[in-house]
Amino acid sequence: MKAEVRDRFGPPPQQVELLFAVHELRLDAAQHGVSSIEVTEAKIKVVRGGDLLTVGGQFPRLEKRDASARIKELRRLVTSLGGR
Repeated sequence: MKAEVRDRFGPPPQQVELLFAVHELRLDAAQHGVSSIEVTEAKIKVVRGGDLLTVGGQFPRLEKRDASARIKELRRLVTSLGGR
């Protein structure tokens, strides 16, 4: 779909790139059994199999402030969870 959008309309604006990145995050999350990701301030709440996941008894935190960097952080977290 990305290639088709670029072919028809040229390079997309950053907002469209972020939309694609969020969609890719959703696909990654679904592949890893994640049903929900919620970010409150910098805390990441991930639900998989009906359970909230924590790291060392705490919610992971985002380090970056830029939207695209945060999405990359979330994708890394989701893929680090392994399979279902």
